[in-house]
Amino acid sequence: MPVEFAWAGKVAFTMDHLPHVGQVDGIHYALGYCGHGVALSSWLGERMGDALAGRTPVPDLGGRLEAFPLYRGTPWFLPLVGAYYRARDWWG
Repeated sequence: MPVEFAWAGKVAFTMDHLPHVGQVDGIHYALGYCGHGVALSSWLGERMGDALAGRTPVPDLGGRLEAFPLYRGTPWFLPLVGAYYRARDWWG
């Protein structure tokens, strides 16, 4: 049987390990589920849909979304991290 659907994406952990929702410059976001994506994204997706439709305000989960200290831009270090874990897998 062929695969009909697939999911792909980057896992997003926030600095405080909590999800964040909000709006910046007219762009709404809901991110950083930290491994709790299935249940929490469904719930927050409905809340954000209501907010976008103008029925409710954007949910307030508290906390402030912050960048990782000393990191801006392209993740130059990811190929190095990937190589490290590939080597560990190879060495077993």
